[in-house]
Amino acid sequence: MTTKVTTAFASTILAWLKRWKQRKKVQQPSKGQATSNTLSPDKQNEGKGSEKGGSIDKSDELLQRICQLMEKEQLFKNNQLRLSDVANMLGTNTTYISDCINTKRGCSFNQFVNGYRIAYVKEQMRKDPYVKLSTLYLEAGFSSETSFYRVFKSLTGITPKEWLMRDRQALR
Repeated sequence: MTTKVTTAFASTILAWLKRWKQRKKVQQPSKGQATSNTLSPDKQNEGKGSEKGGSIDKSDELLQRICQLMEKEQLFKNNQLRLSDVANMLGTNTTYISDCINTKRGCSFNQFVNGYRIAYVKEQMRKDPYVKLSTLYLEAGFSSETSFYRVFKSLTGITPKEWLMRDRQALR
């Protein structure tokens, strides 16, 4: 299950980054700003966190520990999850956690957690297409139906019902 959640999370984040890049292209750079200096999140992270002298960068290690917590402990299911909770569990501070996620994943802590939540919902909908979304979004850690639908649509570009229909068609 961990691999499926990780794969689903990665595809969700990639879809979000693609839409984010498209929005950035539409926006005009501010006066005096060169267009070639505007980098997408994946370009900004290029070269960062790469292996240095054969050892893994500390931020790569921290991100790996954060991801392990999310996947193994399924922290994202806690609708009261805070940045400080993760920092305490890892024995570090909130600034390191936040900076690591911002740098390595190009998103905020809440977007990072919501990515796991949406990946979980997608996986559960694939397993049981007739599951009630009202049960599922609460189980995934969303505190309201409104926030679930807003986040789902912002990450996937479509509603859960549309996603389920497309997923069913893709399996045929």
